Amino acid sequence: MKTIFKCGKCRHMLFTEREVCDGHGLSYENGIEESLSCKPLSNVYYMKEDSFLPWIREQINGGDWMKGKLHCPVCKTRLGSYNFVKGAKCLCGRHVLPSLHLTSAKIDRHEIQYSGSRLNFG
Repeated sequence: MKTIFKCGKCRHMLFTEREVCDGHGLSYENGIEESLSCKPLSNVYYMKEDSFLPWIREQINGGDWMKGKLHCPVCKTRLGSYNFVKGAKCLCGRHVLPSLHLTSAKIDRHEIQYSGSRLNFG
C-alpha cells in the first residue's frame, strides 16, 4: 500500500507519504498513524525539507525562501504555507516544527495499491 495526497479541489496528485513528516521531522513512510510526535498528524501535513518536490521548490524560490503561501500547481487553490524565518516549537518544546505545512482540509489522502510503477507528479 502507498499513501498519496491530492488537491481537494482539482484532485491533482501532489505528493506521497515519502515527503510527509511529523512535528518532530520524523518520516511517516512506516505508517502515518505510528508517529511518536507530541503533535500527531491531524489538521496539517508537514513536509520534509530534504524532499521538496519541484512544484514546491519553485513556489518557495518565488518567495526567496522566506515565508509565503503554497498553492496547488494546477488549480492554484491555497494548500498551506511556509516560514523559514521564524520556527515555531512543537507542544513538547524540544523540537522546531518543519517550516512547510499543508492544511489537511485542503488535501485528500488516498491509500493505493503500489505495483512498482513510478508515480508521476506535476
